[in-house]
Amino acid sequence: VYPGCDITVAKSSPLNIRFQLSSTNFLHMSPETTIEDQIWAEDLDDNERTVVDGLHDWLARNERARWKQSKHGIELCQEQELYDLASPILPKDAKNAIFRTNSTWQLKESGKLIPIYASEGCSITYKSTKYSLEYGKKLHLPTQVTLEVAEQCMLYLLWIVQ
Repeated sequence: VYPGCDITVAKSSPLNIRFQLSSTNFLHMSPETTIEDQIWAEDLDDNERTVVDGLHDWLARNERARWKQSKHGIELCQEQELYDLASPILPKDAKNAIFRTNSTWQLKESGKLIPIYASEGCSITYKSTKYSLEYGKKLHLPTQVTLEVAEQCMLYLLWIVQ
């Protein structure tokens, strides 16, 4: 700790920073990795778990839920009741989507991706590294990742776009 040097990073912003003290005793800050270069999995908190369980149960009871094909090759949920169930964990004024897909797809915005059903064999690829999608966990995503879906799998996801 150096007197007079304070750094504040938002709790939700993972940031790795390296400090170097130059020969003239100036503190130089250089990021080792930027926020955009990081992806990580995290267990759902109690509120998120309750919401995901509710979405899962609703979809299991309502096999005829309405879905609309998007221009991006995914199907977006058209059931307002599902979005109402998800609202306790959705940021206000943010883009959010409940969608399903059975094919590989490019996600081009950062956010959290939460499986609504078990998603064995499905993953996110980022910079040649694969991250498994696991029911009961959320993935924090940087921009521009590839969602890979296992064969014969229909993947149901809640995507909270930041």
